[in-house]
Amino acid sequence: MEITLNNSFNSQEMFLYESLSQFALQGNSENGPSSDVFKRIGKKNYAARYMKLTQQTLSDHIEERLVEYVAPALAGDINAAKYLSSGLSNEYRSVVTMAFWKAKAPAPAFAQLLEHVWVHDHRHLAAFAKSHRQLLSMFQYAEFQIPDSMPDTFRVWRGTCGVSNKLASKGISWTTDRDIACSFALRFVELYGRPLVLTKIVSKDSVMFCDNGSYESEIVLFDVTQATVDGTPSDWSERRDAKIAQRKAEKEEEMIRWKSEPPTSRPKPGPMPPIEYFIEKMRRDEIAYWEIRNILGIHP
Repeated sequence: MEITLNNSFNSQEMFLYESLSQFALQGNSENGPSSDVFKRIGKKNYAARYMKLTQQTLSDHIEERLVEYVAPALAGDINAAKYLSSGLSNEYRSVVTMAFWKAKAPAPAFAQLLEHVWVHDHRHLAAFAKSHRQLLSMFQYAEFQIPDSMPDTFRVWRGTCGVSNKLASKGISWTTDRDIACSFALRFVELYGRPLVLTKIVSKDSVMFCDNGSYESEIVLFDVTQATVDGTPSDWSERRDAKIAQRKAEKEEEMIRWKSEPPTSRPKPGPMPPIEYFIEKMRRDEIAYWEIRNILGIHP
């Protein structure tokens, strides 16, 4: 089956996803094939054939420099999954994660992909998964380790705007830092209005994933109910401003400390992708030329 990719983000995603799905969709929907497919070819044969199709399709349509990581990642190599996810462009990261899940790649390797896509492209993944049920299944399959130091019960917050309390509480991204929630509540308030900060005491057992890589103290939770409003818009604005000032001071301290360290003590950068990668990324994402120059450290 030969299909020409165009420059549309959606068509690229949908082509790859449909290429992987059509094999099974003589069958079911979100979680795999229907019983009649299993009856015809057997569960083991289905899994093997779907895994092979996944490997072939991904290898045919992702960047050539990443192809070598596909097979070992699908076989469960955590490092290969990490390299693959890190190198994928935005339009493929979500759909490749979905493909790994549908192919039932080993959970540790899949968890690497899911963690990366959630931290960097969670809106794409959430939209592509289409339902909370499917997202929940993906997080359950990944079996992320929750820190032992996390208390059995603790308070979380969620900041949003332009939606009702009921709809806001259905969101799955929460935080243990109230100031972060206040910042999110006001982030797009000029566009959508009605800022809102909700809070709830939750149990450790309900946590699907936690991450502080973006200094957001994120907690992923499903089916939060009876969350209550915490504070007022003026209070949220004050806490947002305080958080911005705190992060600015921390960055200044980091820069001073970094400049004071001898060069040999600084971590060495990883291998740089070829210049063609950034040129293609600029074309795809419509990034201004001067931004690419800044990324590469090229100055006039």
